[in-house]
Amino acid sequence: MGTLMAKYILYHGTTKDYAVIIIKNGFQLSTSDTHWMGKGVYFYDNAEQAVSFNFKTKKAVPTVVLKAVIKVAKNKILDLRKKADNDKFAEFIEKQEPKYDNSIRLKETAKDINMSIEKELDKIIFSLKCALFDYYCDTYKIDLAVCEHNTHPGSLKQMIMKSLNINKNIEVQYCVKNLEIIKDINYYN
Repeated sequence: MGTLMAKYILYHGTTKDYAVIIIKNGFQLSTSDTHWMGKGVYFYDNAEQAVSFNFKTKKAVPTVVLKAVIKVAKNKILDLRKKADNDKFAEFIEKQEPKYDNSIRLKETAKDINMSIEKELDKIIFSLKCALFDYYCDTYKIDLAVCEHNTHPGSLKQMIMKSLNINKNIEVQYCVKNLEIIKDINYYN
């Protein structure tokens, strides 16, 4: 009996210069500690969201959308939209012990008048979230992490949702942890 596979057609927004490099050499794992799901290559299941994300993060740089096929073994996916995966990840997080007290770092960096306490807390939470995703995915040999979340602050959808007092996850993001599952990279437009 063979391994059950999943196939996704996903979109990645980037700059024109990076698109040329990616088409020629393939993707590289991003290792920023402030990404939503840790190190990886981030995709959306719709091109509009890929454009929105790149525009928001790179400001006014024109966006090129790349389309790729992701082929992955189903047992190598962490899909937090599924209750079983969500429960397993939550249990994993609950078992983790903090390695140091972030409140000390917060007090030191909050002295910087250019940074609010809320921004610093966001940075700490994102950093810890990234570390947990990476640790979980490394431990369980996960090739693809999938999670719903709110659109990026300032996007048109987010502003509309906030104005209606709707607090709903309306965007799905895919984080490829293993470059070998990315196939057929092409320009979308």
